Amino acid sequence: TGDDGALHWKTVCVCGKTKTVIGRNLRRGASRSCGCRQGNWIHGGTKNTMYNTWKSMKKRCFSRLHPSYINYGARGITVCDRWLYFPDFYEDMGDCPAGLSLDRIDNDGNYEPDNCKWSTPKEQANNRRPYKKEKA
Repeated sequence: TGDDGALHWKTVCVCGKTKTVIGRNLRRGASRSCGCRQGNWIHGGTKNTMYNTWKSMKKRCFSRLHPSYINYGARGITVCDRWLYFPDFYEDMGDCPAGLSLDRIDNDGNYEPDNCKWSTPKEQANNRRPYKKEKA
């Protein structure tokens, strides 16, 4: 417990450095590194189309409240560890070309660099899982 009365946790960053973090900041995701990744952040990222693409990808896989969770997270589809951090996702995928959207090459595979590409709506439609009709 710190002078502020809050619980503090000793954490190990992805770079290997240790950092003491206030527990509530750790739980809400406000502390994601020791500061080693600050230089990689894109100013205004939350208003960026790429940021919203990344956020939507994560919600489909991790948020049970997302309408598409049943087709992603519930099927075991997840996001690779590297892409849990926006700057790494952006570094790997770059800007989304106009008229395209994020697509997984293998529909049963995870969101990861080797399984994702930018596709047209027509390409995405051709890459859908076969529809299974329920028996009456």
